[in-house]
Amino acid sequence: MNSTTPPQALIDAALLSESILYGRAVGAPPIGGGRLLLVKPLQQAPTSLLTLKQIQGDAAWANYTGLREPAERLLGNYRSDTERLIAAMRERAKRLALKWWFAYEGENIVGAVGMMTLASDGWYGRLQDMLVFPEHRGKGLANQLLAAIEIYGLDLGLAGVCVDADEDTWQGAWYERRGYLRCARIGRQDF
Repeated sequence: MNSTTPPQALIDAALLSESILYGRAVGAPPIGGGRLLLVKPLQQAPTSLLTLKQIQGDAAWANYTGLREPAERLLGNYRSDTERLIAAMRERAKRLALKWWFAYEGENIVGAVGMMTLASDGWYGRLQDMLVFPEHRGKGLANQLLAAIEIYGLDLGLAGVCVDADEDTWQGAWYERRGYLRCARIGRQDF
């Protein structure tokens, strides 16, 4: 294995996480329009100025809905779309080892992230919905948020994490610059 080849166990965990979340992995279209699965072995603790606090209870989820809505509006979605998305997130969290956290910079909530944990020849994590809220963007907080969830993963004893990203946007390259390696190309799925 070289530095650009992820461990097979981590690739298997990433593909398993896709099946757990969506029932099965869907093949990507031939040219563009798909998603990438990226993986990263967790070996050393990064540093982060952010702290994570789990989103629990109706009041916290209502707060998350209000904080997420401006980001969804930037994508052309309405409040009702955001509410449906969050209802689906909560329902999925009830069935899976999936949790979401607010990211705090001091007393301010600046973002949120989710992670599912799974066992597949070791313990791994699948990142979900990493988001810096619009009013806090442009300050490097996405790097801090990614580091905070990786620290949490290391604290849990996870061997690695995976994430999916749209192949036609900046996301895949952003994760690659942070040590994530491409392991599969997959089709889009509805949450």
